[in-house]
Amino acid sequence: MFILRGPSERTHSLISILEASQFEFYLTGSRFFGKEQSHSSDFDFFVQDSPEVRTWLTKQGFKACLSYQEDQLIDIVYQNYKDGIWVDVQCINDIEVKKIAQEGLAMRSHFQ
Repeated sequence: MFILRGPSERTHSLISILEASQFEFYLTGSRFFGKEQSHSSDFDFFVQDSPEVRTWLTKQGFKACLSYQEDQLIDIVYQNYKDGIWVDVQCINDIEVKKIAQEGLAMRSHFQ
C-alpha cells in the first residue's frame, strides 16, 4: 500500500522498487503528515519486519543503519540513497499498532 502525493514522486527509482515488491510499505514521516519542506526531503516508509523483508531490502541496496530504542515498534531502520534522495524504511514488529497510531496522529495534527 502506498500513500504518495503527486505523480513525480512515484517516478523515483527507489520508490518504484518498493512499490513493485511483494511487501506492503506504508508512507510515514513528514511526507505522510504533509510537512515536507521541499521535493528533496527524504522518504520514510514502514513495513512489517521479517527475515524475508530484511533480506529483500539488503538485496535492493538498503543498509541497516539504526535501531530505535525510544520507539519499541521499530526493530531496525534500513536506508538507501540514490539520485539525491534518501529513503528510510522502518521495520516494525507490530504493523497494525503502527498504522493505528499513525492515523491517530494524522487526525490530531490535522485539527491543530
